Amino acid sequence: MVYPATVTGHSFDGNSMKIHLSRRPLMWVGLLVAILVFPRTGLPAAAVNNLCPVTITEPVDENVFVDYGGVRVGFCCKKCRQEFLADPSRFLSNVKASDGSLVFDHTNHH
Repeated sequence: MVYPATVTGHSFDGNSMKIHLSRRPLMWVGLLVAILVFPRTGLPAAAVNNLCPVTITEPVDENVFVDYGGVRVGFCCKKCRQEFLADPSRFLSNVKASDGSLVFDHTNHH
């Protein structure tokens, strides 16, 4: 029997190329239960904005974002994300949808 030590929890053995689950079946059961029981947040998979609200000219990196006020806000880099988190109100007026409309106004942000 093969007990792989992989991050993904499965591995191929060299002989039969069958997938063997890791020694943590309860982890997989827990993950499955969490997926089925807990509701999704409803947040979009992509940022609502195309340009970084901190630099206002750089395109957003799809891997750098913050979920703020029910909206996924994208940033060009981690430094800009940190700057936004330090004082969101300073940058909210720069968060614009792809059509140029403001995402946050005085009535819908924290």
